[in-house]
Amino acid sequence: MFAPRLFRAGLLALPLAAPLALGFATPAHAQKEGFYNVVGNGPDGSPYTGTLAMHQVGLASWQVLWETSVGRYDGYAMASKDTFAIGFTAGNQPGLAVYKILPNGTLTGQWTLIGTAQIGTETLSYGGPPPAGGDATAPGAAAPGAPAAAAPAQRQGSTSGSTPAPAQQRR
Repeated sequence: MFAPRLFRAGLLALPLAAPLALGFATPAHAQKEGFYNVVGNGPDGSPYTGTLAMHQVGLASWQVLWETSVGRYDGYAMASKDTFAIGFTAGNQPGLAVYKILPNGTLTGQWTLIGTAQIGTETLSYGGPPPAGGDATAPGAAAPGAPAAAAPAQRQGSTSGSTPAPAQQRR
């Protein structure tokens, strides 16, 4: 008599738990480790392009590195349901980017630098997996622990590495 109750409870719990499990698993599965093509517009409407490297570092957390036509930026991200949020730094100024994860894995969203009223837009589309046996790193960047490659040209007011363009222009 006890075993049938457990069996019935299990049958009832399965339909209730399955949507929850799928709902929480979907974002991490929608995101793929590798490279993403970046297309965006700064707060002033100026366009930029580049690549974002994404490396999974936890169940729903990611390390990211942008290398764009206007600078190089790094940060950490979290996926939750259909939202992907990144905290990043632009020099000494923190920023946030929030994206909606579309069914095809493309991310579309907005970003801002903390303390400003400016908002930029950005779309990330999957460009391919990381090299075999390696972590995802942006083109021209060294793998973790390796010597850094030459940094791309930076905008006026920034220096090499992860230091960005002026506060008014993130990418």
